This record gives sequence, structure tokens and C-alpha cells, in this order.
Amino acid sequence: QLFREMAESRVERDFITFNVLLQSIHQPEIGNSIFREALLARVFDECIVVDARQLDLHGCSPGVGILALRWWWTEIVPAVQASSRSCSFYVIT
Repeated sequence: QLFREMAESRVERDFITFNVLLQSIHQPEIGNSIFREALLARVFDECIVVDARQLDLHGCSPGVGILALRWWWTEIVPAVQASSRSCSFYVIT
């Protein structure tokens, strides 16, 4: 509801508002949905650095970090594991 009210009130959806909002959400299905929207909007490009074997979370709130790690671990890592023999992965916090 708060997310919809932000849009209706013309609150800019940026790094700060997504970070605060996602820090306060404790329901994974809602948090995951909003996190994916932020990814598509490239809101976290400066604080989440992703490559196939490494996730760098510098600058993220703990809430965003948890959602980013869950997303990376369920969507990125399996694809890398399926195509590679080596399975070393790194998370930088």
C-alpha cells in the first residue's frame, strides 16, 4: 500500500526510497516483487555489482542486501553452476 501511495503522491522512486521501503518489508513475496521492479529501473546499479561469480553489496541496506542475495542465489548462480565445473562464488558486504 505504501508503495502505491508513494506513486500517487509523486514521491520519486529512487535509491533512497527503494532502500528505505525494502528495509521495512518483512514479507518475502512483496519484497521480492518490489526489488525486481527496482532492478528493472536500474535503481541499485551503483550499490549492487553483479557478475556470474560475485555479488558486491556495498552501500545497500541490510534489507536490500538480503533480497539481492536471494535473487542472485536463485536466478544467477544456478545458471552458472549448470554451465561450469568450478563452483566458487563470492559475496562482498
